[in-house]
Amino acid sequence: FTLDNKSVIYFSIPGNAGWKIIDNGKPISFFKGNGGFICLELDEGRHNLQFQYHTQLLNVGYCISLFGLIISILEISLSTKRNRKSIKNI
Repeated sequence: FTLDNKSVIYFSIPGNAGWKIIDNGKPISFFKGNGGFICLELDEGRHNLQFQYHTQLLNVGYCISLFGLIISILEISLSTKRNRKSIKNI
């Protein structure tokens, strides 16, 4: 889109951390307005905006899930070995 003069643009997207906004290939910052929604101050001219969101702590969640999976596999493996030993002793 093209702006004829410097403008403040409002988006009804909550301005949470994790948002990255790119204008014409360059990252730009935003400010929160109207109760915490994303606002941009843009100069006149042509703009090509891209919004990217990266969930915070997603990698931490992956690690916790992987750790839980490993613990579960170890527990199943140890439980199976214990059951085999008890069957052999009978």
